[in-house]
Amino acid sequence: LAEFAGRVLPGYNFIGNNTTVSDDNGHGTEVTGVALAQGNNATGVAGMCWTCSILPVKVLGADGTGTDSAAASGLTWAADHGARVINVSLGSTASSAALASAVSYAQSKGALVVAAAGNNSSNAPFYPASYPGVLSVAASDQFDKLFSYSDFGSWVDVAAPGSNYTVAPSGNSYNFGGTSSASPLVAGIAGLLLSAVPAATAADVAAAITQTTDPLIAGAVASGRVNAASAMAAITGGSPTASPSPTATATASPTPTATTASPSPTATTTASPSPTATTAVFNGNVPASGSKSYSLSTSGGVVTASVSGVTADVIIALVSSTGSTVASATGGSGTAVSGTLPPGPLTIVVSSAAARAKFRLSVAYYA
Repeated sequence: LAEFAGRVLPGYNFIGNNTTVSDDNGHGTEVTGVALAQGNNATGVAGMCWTCSILPVKVLGADGTGTDSAAASGLTWAADHGARVINVSLGSTASSAALASAVSYAQSKGALVVAAAGNNSSNAPFYPASYPGVLSVAASDQFDKLFSYSDFGSWVDVAAPGSNYTVAPSGNSYNFGGTSSASPLVAGIAGLLLSAVPAATAADVAAAITQTTDPLIAGAVASGRVNAASAMAAITGGSPTASPSPTATATASPTPTATTASPSPTATTTASPSPTATTAVFNGNVPASGSKSYSLSTSGGVVTASVSGVTADVIIALVSSTGSTVASATGGSGTAVSGTLPPGPLTIVVSSAAARAKFRLSVAYYA
C-alpha cells in the first residue's frame, strides 16, 4: 500500500513457517495503519509515526485465531531482528508461560512491548497486556471516558483513542475500533519518540508516555489518556506550545489556530448538554434469513458494537439512517466495530453464514 511504501522490512509468517506475510485477515493492516500510515501524501489516513520502519510478523491465521506458542515465537523473532517497539493487538484471559517468557526476552533485548488491554468490559488480567513491563492500553472515547467494552483496572497503564481511521488491505479507509486500535496508536507514539531521541531506552519512552497523560473521566487505568505532544516534550526536554484535543493527538500535533478555534468548556456546556454515554445489550441468534437487526437513536458521535458468547463467526455492521454501512467487522467473541454517526436513528446488523448462531451484542453510544 502507498501508506507504507518503502518502509516494510522482510518479516516472517509463523502460521505457514515462511516469509510470506501478506495480510489474509485485515487486522494487521488496520493496526499498522493506526500506528504508521504515511501522512501528507494526499491519500488515505495519517498514523502516528510517518517514517518508522515496519517489521511484519504473522502469528494469527486468516480467521484471526492462533496459539500462544506462535505469538511467543513472533515476539522473540521480532526482538532478535531489531524491533524497538512491538505492538501486540491480540491476547487471552489465560496466562501462558511461553508468552510470558517471550515478553521478558523481548524486554531484555531493549524492546518496548505495547499491548491491547482487551475488549471484555472486565478488570480481570488480560495477557500479554498484564505481564510486568508491558505498556498496556485501554480504549477511550472523544469525551475521555473508557468505551464500555474496554478492559480496565490498575494493571492497565494508559488509555488511548479507541476509534481511529485506518486502511484495509484493499486500500479503503474506514473507522477501526477496539483496544486493538488504541494499542497501535500508543506504539506509534513510542516510535515517534524514538525517532526524535534514538538513544532513549524503552523505559525512557514508557515513562514519557505514562507520566504525561491527560485525566481520564472516572479514572479506571493507572495513568490517563495519552498525550503525544506532552510525551514528545518530556523526552526531548521541550514543552508543548498547546494542549491538543483527543482527536488532534490521535492524528497530528494541532496548529495553534485549530486549538484556539475550539469552543471553551463554558460555551460548550451552555450551548448543549453533554450527551449521555449509554450501553444497550441484546441477546439473540441469527435467524434462517441470515441477519438480525437492532435499532437505536443516537445524539451523534462514536458508536461501538461488540459481540461475546458467539457460537460462530458473525459480521457486525453499523448502518446509518440513510441505509449506508458506516463500519463493519467480522469475527468471534471480542469482535468490536466503531463508527462516527450523525444524530438520529441507527441500525446494528448482526449476520452469519451459520443460521441460529447465538451472540450477545453490546452497543456503546451517546443518547
